[in-house]
Amino acid sequence: MLAFTAALLCGGETRKPLLIFHLPPGKYEQAVEFHRRANAAHFAGFAWECLALALCVRLQWAPRIRTWAARRWRSRLAQGAAVIAAVFLLLWAWSLPLSLYRRHLALQYGLSIQPWMSWLIDWIQAGLIAGVPSALVVLAFYALARRTRTWWAYAWALAAAVMSIAAYLMPVFIDPLFFRFTPLMNTRPDLALKLEAVAKRAGFHIPPERIFEMDASRKTPAVNAYMTGFGSTKRIVVWDTALGALTPPQIQTVFAHELGHYALHHIPLSLAVSAGSLLIGFWLLDWLMRRLVRRSGPRWDIQSLDDYASLPLALLLALIGGFLAEPLANSYSRWQERQADIYELETMHALVADAGRNSAETDQVMAEIDLEDPAPDPFIRFWLFSHPPAAERMIFAQEYDPWSQGKQPKYVR
Repeated sequence: MLAFTAALLCGGETRKPLLIFHLPPGKYEQAVEFHRRANAAHFAGFAWECLALALCVRLQWAPRIRTWAARRWRSRLAQGAAVIAAVFLLLWAWSLPLSLYRRHLALQYGLSIQPWMSWLIDWIQAGLIAGVPSALVVLAFYALARRTRTWWAYAWALAAAVMSIAAYLMPVFIDPLFFRFTPLMNTRPDLALKLEAVAKRAGFHIPPERIFEMDASRKTPAVNAYMTGFGSTKRIVVWDTALGALTPPQIQTVFAHELGHYALHHIPLSLAVSAGSLLIGFWLLDWLMRRLVRRSGPRWDIQSLDDYASLPLALLLALIGGFLAEPLANSYSRWQERQADIYELETMHALVADAGRNSAETDQVMAEIDLEDPAPDPFIRFWLFSHPPAAERMIFAQEYDPWSQGKQPKYVR
């Protein structure tokens, strides 16, 4: 009925009815239930982490570690390392139950096939990769706070530099610890040539050695592709599950979308936006911390802002700030995804007979395999969706047609 109504709205033109996102009856209920539980886990996870940090502050756990470390070592560096390590290890252990629940959901709804031991190794490895550098950076923050009241400006510069370095190194040193990446030219040379044709159509050269296949099928049946890195590490990655589930024109469509991120410099832009947000965040953190320590520091046994015992309070404020910023970050992400969708449609316009229909069919296949929420609540869409819902993207793809209206395409002409 929806498709028939949409066709009538096309002004009586002879064309295929719009393809509307749909799931088979059993899978529809499964997707709704999965996302209901996953969304609840997201908000419960925020509350769970807040509880851990609030208890640390209320029970003066970090001050006790600080006092113990001060009796054991004279070096403030050693004392700080002890407090930071203790707080990080507590939070890491505290996060395990929720991580196990999310893992259970992925297994229950068929979105993971990874063995438990493999998952546990990945969880430990990811925690160390994130935790150790973060601990060193926090140690540097406290060293800055002891030396200047404008520590937050220097801390922001350090954090922005670390964030940029991490984005640069991620595809080369971090991602290969979890998956195997092979140049697509080595595994699917025929497909690599088709993707080269997409890049050529866009007037954009992407070296074949920057197009990779990732062996996602060892851990999940889900399908995806993404763009990562920047500068000399910038690359497009297509999951092997997508290569198995999609037709060559559909893979070209997915590639054209990722090429849009590549050509429109979305990673450098995102880094710049994140850096600007961090600057505001560090200033607010300094402002709030000084007032809270002045008012309640004695009650919590926090002596000053540069006291290592203030770490749980600082992390609690940062956690709340990050949570409240989620809708803004996801709105920005959805805007980027829409620009990449437009780039994709304009690139594929001359390569397939009906680029919009091909794009919609691609979204249908991927969303069905990935068990996307078929009817997201508006609040959930606003707060959690980093991409437009599949139903919206499919309609947009089939209705985007500047050529028939005598308009110039936005990106690819």
